[in-house]
Amino acid sequence: MHDITELYWLMDDFCKKFEPILNAQLLTDGAKQRIRATSLSLAELMTLVVLFHQIRYRQFKSFYLHHVCQHLRGEFPTLPSYSRCIELLPRCAMALYAFFGTVKGECSGVCIVDSTPLARKRSLVETVFDQLKNLCQIEHTRHRSPLNFIVNLLGGIVAYCLTPSKTKLALHSSNIVTL
Repeated sequence: MHDITELYWLMDDFCKKFEPILNAQLLTDGAKQRIRATSLSLAELMTLVVLFHQIRYRQFKSFYLHHVCQHLRGEFPTLPSYSRCIELLPRCAMALYAFFGTVKGECSGVCIVDSTPLARKRSLVETVFDQLKNLCQIEHTRHRSPLNFIVNLLGGIVAYCLTPSKTKLALHSSNIVTL
């Protein structure tokens, strides 16, 4: 799904349902708090995170400065600076997690895997990790904040779920027993 309008529409429809539910569930300390609107809506922020993984940039900074700011100004007219966008990223972590729950597929039979026999099936594990790394740029590298790591990981997994052609692993019942 590389059409940015379709991706935004999907995120916006989800956020219209999700945000009222989230705001009703949040805990307060009793003091009146001001809720200011940001220059990027939650749907726009989620769209940027997923689009980053779909376009396959290596660094979010180069994606934001060289692709979004130069080529997507029409789609995002009120873009904040790069540093402000990084400050806004943790706001979409919970929404990306909830959105992942709506787009994930059904279990195909292998849902829980014991870690002991996986050492013998290293090629299978590396095949899955290579797909995530190559298709959606998910890599475990140093992140400056744990929340940005979570947002990056969730964005990559959602981008993978929205990818139309995923690589399938040929698992037969005899192989599942040995896993």
